[in-house]
Amino acid sequence: MNIHVEPCDGTDLERLVTALINATGCVHSMIEAEIDVGTEGLDVIRQVAFALRQLLAPLAEHHEDAELAGVVEIVAKATLLLAHGIGSDDVFQFPH
Repeated sequence: MNIHVEPCDGTDLERLVTALINATGCVHSMIEAEIDVGTEGLDVIRQVAFALRQLLAPLAEHHEDAELAGVVEIVAKATLLLAHGIGSDDVFQFPH
């Protein structure tokens, strides 16, 4: 499958930004849907996490663990950079 991510003539960083915006928009919609049906607190996170695992399962079926691990590392690093940039990195707990 060849997925085109805008801007097609842009840099990979620009396409990463687009992909992150699209993904977070989808997750936001899932969270809002849970809230709309009356789910509260940590149950929202549990329900959305369950749904994400179900919806993303084909990725694990079609990609090697090493590929997924690389994606996890990049997304995690991007998340930490973004959190630091907006002053929210204190919400992440790191083992000492």
